[in-house]
Amino acid sequence: NILLKKRITELQTEISLAGNLSTENAELKDIMSRTPVNSTAVLSGILGKPNTTPYDTLIIDRGSVHGIAPDMQVFVGGDVLVGEIDSVEEKTSRVLLYSAPGNILQVVYGNSGRFFNARGEGNGTFEVEVARDIDVKIGDKFFYPGLETTLIGVVKKVDFDARDSFKRVLMKSPINIQEERWVEVRI
Repeated sequence: NILLKKRITELQTEISLAGNLSTENAELKDIMSRTPVNSTAVLSGILGKPNTTPYDTLIIDRGSVHGIAPDMQVFVGGDVLVGEIDSVEEKTSRVLLYSAPGNILQVVYGNSGRFFNARGEGNGTFEVEVARDIDVKIGDKFFYPGLETTLIGVVKKVDFDARDSFKRVLMKSPINIQEERWVEVRI
């Protein structure tokens, strides 16, 4: 009877682990299916997030032995650009998120072809100043310049005073880094 109870406990543990592995497998397949065909990505687990690392940085579990180098771009979900490799150790790397306070990133507004500077405000948010005559609406998107459609953020708020020459646009990354387990580093 004692041996049977022990075996039941072992099997329950295996079933639980199999369920977790199945979920993880589905997540990874989804991530990799969104990675562009012509790019090489290194999938990496997140070891440290902004609540345990310096503000707006990540620590990931891939480093120089995995082909990671400074300035490589880091994505979440295959198509959302979140930052770049800041420093590399043998088996780990630090990612500086583009939304880090004071960080400046050039972005393109929707399909307009208009370039703007987005200033990081922390926690996945950015501020962009646009000319008052540009019709920016909540829900509009800003992208990273280039051939690929690489999303940076979605407009959450537009502040405008009729006396000003510019509108203050607040955008946020469509992902919450606190809820993510994986990132892809494009080599």
